[in-house]
Amino acid sequence: LVSRGLGDVYKRQFHHGDGLLAYAGETADLILCNPPFHNRQAVDEFVGRRLLHQCADHLLPRGRLCLVANRHLRYTPLLKRRFDHLDVLHAGPKFTVWLAQRR
Repeated sequence: LVSRGLGDVYKRQFHHGDGLLAYAGETADLILCNPPFHNRQAVDEFVGRRLLHQCADHLLPRGRLCLVANRHLRYTPLLKRRFDHLDVLHAGPKFTVWLAQRR
């Protein structure tokens, strides 16, 4: 989570937990995320989708999410629903990098 401080100085904060469920801190200007897509040994998009919803809820208005995810994961419809603007920064054979901006 990245919040704009005074001037062009950014305050960085790293959070480790079950997504952002227990996070009670400030909302952010920018979240960098590489969501998991495994639930134990099973491939499961639920965990990543839940995290993307949480990220959208923890961004300031006009806040941005930079997301790196495996190309086969179907996150585009969710990102289009939760964010006003969505750009693909890179689409490689294994990974896609999106930049999504909140309403």
